[in-house]
Amino acid sequence: MNIFLKGATAGMVWAALTGAGRAEHVLPTPQPCAPIVEKTISLPRTYLMEEQSATTLPELKVREVEVGRARELEVAYREERRQVVVMTLRPREVEKHVVVTTLVPVTTPGPCPGKYVTTYERAQTVRTFKATEYDCVPEARVVVVKVPYLRPGGDVVVKKLTVDATTVSAIQTKFRAVTIPSEIVVPAPPCPLAHPLP
Repeated sequence: MNIFLKGATAGMVWAALTGAGRAEHVLPTPQPCAPIVEKTISLPRTYLMEEQSATTLPELKVREVEVGRARELEVAYREERRQVVVMTLRPREVEKHVVVTTLVPVTTPGPCPGKYVTTYERAQTVRTFKATEYDCVPEARVVVVKVPYLRPGGDVVVKKLTVDATTVSAIQTKFRAVTIPSEIVVPAPPCPLAHPLP
């Protein structure tokens, strides 16, 4: 029994591999397609290019120019001794006499016998005292004064400003847009199948 099943199973596998026992599927004949068409696409590219070149730039320089020279005089001072006469006050002591009036007691006999009466009478006396007097007298004094004078000094240089036009080297930078044409050939898509596979 087991041998029979094994023989039957082997026969089924062989039939499945060889296609025996089933109907064949026939594909339809494909329809002819149109010829392949290529399409050209234009893609221009623009580039910004930096260009440098050597150039010169104007430059103005200011400098001093000597136009003349002269001798300069300067003021100097020298000291000199001068004698002057000044009036000064010179003190001196003197004796002065002054007449003064004083009251002097005078005793006289009174109206009653043995009685005396004292009275005061005016009397002038001369008194002497010392005083200080000032006399205005001339006196010579020596003073030092500064006397100005002119002496040769340094040189006076007269200058003026002048402008010189020069040039300096420089780098000039420019930007230029360059457009480069570019074309790409793209094939057209093929025609679709008339009968797709099941």
